[in-house]
Amino acid sequence: MEKQQIVLGERLGDGGQGVTYAVPTLQINSAWPVVYKQYRQETLAGLNTDVLGNMVGLFAEIDFERGSWLGEHTAWPAAVVEEGGKTVGFLMRAAPEEFLLELSFAPGARRVAGLEFLLNSPAYVKRVLGVEPTSKQRLALLADIARLLAELHDLDIVIGDLSPKNILFALKPSPHCFLIDCDSVRFRGESALPQVQTPEWALPEGEPSATAAGDMYKFGLLAIRLFAGEQHARDSRKLAAIDPMLGRLAERSIAADLAARPSAKEWQQHLRTAALRTPPESRTAPEPTRPLPPTRPQPHGPLRRPPVYRRETPSASGTGAFGCVFFLVVLLLGILSGLLLVSR
Repeated sequence: MEKQQIVLGERLGDGGQGVTYAVPTLQINSAWPVVYKQYRQETLAGLNTDVLGNMVGLFAEIDFERGSWLGEHTAWPAAVVEEGGKTVGFLMRAAPEEFLLELSFAPGARRVAGLEFLLNSPAYVKRVLGVEPTSKQRLALLADIARLLAELHDLDIVIGDLSPKNILFALKPSPHCFLIDCDSVRFRGESALPQVQTPEWALPEGEPSATAAGDMYKFGLLAIRLFAGEQHARDSRKLAAIDPMLGRLAERSIAADLAARPSAKEWQQHLRTAALRTPPESRTAPEPTRPLPPTRPQPHGPLRRPPVYRRETPSASGTGAFGCVFFLVVLLLGILSGLLLVSR
């Protein structure tokens, strides 16, 4: 599409790669609002236009059901925009309304609901968003993100720079996610733009970038941090307190062994199960105040009968002493009474 055919509306964002605008005169599938991303000149210098064009062509290659799913859950490139025969940007779906929020400290201004808002203490989240997601909602949200990753990996798409800034969240009608910045993914082994790493979400040193295993490493961090309420946490104990299996999955995800990392489908299965059995109003587990004591080795052999604890009773010696004093007092009173009677 030629840029001159596009009527630019409100300026929506100004990022490192380019500027985004609303396009009020266009719709995708006659239903979805459109956003235009115009690349900066320095970004265009590193853009692989062939890969971007191949990404746009994906909708024509896959079946209608999967294409609809992709359009519902991602801001996937829908059309390449050219000017003077050269690529200058692309069109994509705008983030749906449910993924926009108004923060308490900026009333009247709406912004995209990035996951980074949830990676804070419950008190902060409630103060800024006006709501504190329950454990059940967090599990359901993670399950939806795991499904997103599973679907993308099946299409030979790797997010690469998976971070809380390019995944949006909504809690109603049920927790679900939406992926933005899709032009930065790795599609069929190639990238339209150079791969980058978000600070505190980078892969271990020496690990190849933009792989399915790398996505799962970052997903493990996301699961840990969503329940820890911290932007930089790596301790899985809070997640394990919700479900021990999820704690083990997180530990495997952030391990150095790429082959041992669980797949997105494995995560999705266990997250769904955990969400189903978690009470609706349960909150995240409290932060441990001190390190857990070391686990004592279990004795080998048959299990022994556990100790029986009985309520403590007063000692016999104590009871006898009290009885003796009581008897002497009564005896003394009797003697005094007798003396009084004699004196009369």
